[in-house]
Amino acid sequence: MQDVIVALYDQHSSAVDVRTELVKDGFATDRVELTSPYEHLQADKGPSGVFEANVADYFRTLAADEEGARQLKEIAQAVVQGASAITLHPRGNEELKRAETILRRHSPRQVYRYLPEDAGHALDRQMERAAGSPNPAGRS
Repeated sequence: MQDVIVALYDQHSSAVDVRTELVKDGFATDRVELTSPYEHLQADKGPSGVFEANVADYFRTLAADEEGARQLKEIAQAVVQGASAITLHPRGNEELKRAETILRRHSPRQVYRYLPEDAGHALDRQMERAAGSPNPAGRS
């Protein structure tokens, strides 16, 4: 399973701002997902046809273990009740650091991280060369 971070925001506008900032920073749009009662394309494609069930199913697919499943169930319930979540699949240590900075800047209510430290994942994270920031440090 790949690295994943899910950040929960009380306001839809905050999640939209986070998504915009991540994409402007160079994150591919297919690795940044917004799930809310207003935007839920990837989460509302389940078999049930019922928003609540499909959102729960979507977040369940992101869980790597029992504790993760519990946290993501809470996030799914919050989304159904009106909150918004950003799901991000960072590539490499550089993207991970940039993502964490952007997510924290917008004060999420809750954050779920699946960033395993086993040798294989850690090596992949070090070797991964994802898109760099469009405005690297030191450039204007």
